[in-house]
Amino acid sequence: MAELQRLTGISPWFLQEMEGIVILEGRLRGFNLERLPEDLLEKAKRAGFSDAQIASFCATTAGDVAARRICAGLHPAVKRVDTCAGEFQAETPYLYQTWEQFSEAPPTDRPKAIVLGSGP
Repeated sequence: MAELQRLTGISPWFLQEMEGIVILEGRLRGFNLERLPEDLLEKAKRAGFSDAQIASFCATTAGDVAARRICAGLHPAVKRVDTCAGEFQAETPYLYQTWEQFSEAPPTDRPKAIVLGSGP
């Protein structure tokens, strides 16, 4: 990995993260959907794999993966970024979707905007 870092200039931390994703993909490819362990399905969702990606690795359909995920109780949750560091209530908090046990922001009828990106 040191040679790859030297050649690309990519941070070792990012290279390790990418390696973990590739290893996880390889593990997923070793199962069909029926034999896929629930903890591995959850790990894949937390790592950011879509139902369609998991389906392609496990030779099935995205709909079948979604059904299996729902049966396993894996649902997306909305979390809140505390932009005011707890000093006072944020008027317009940033929200993100992840795979956790509970949501911090219930749905509302208020207008919304989405910002796509990865970091500041």
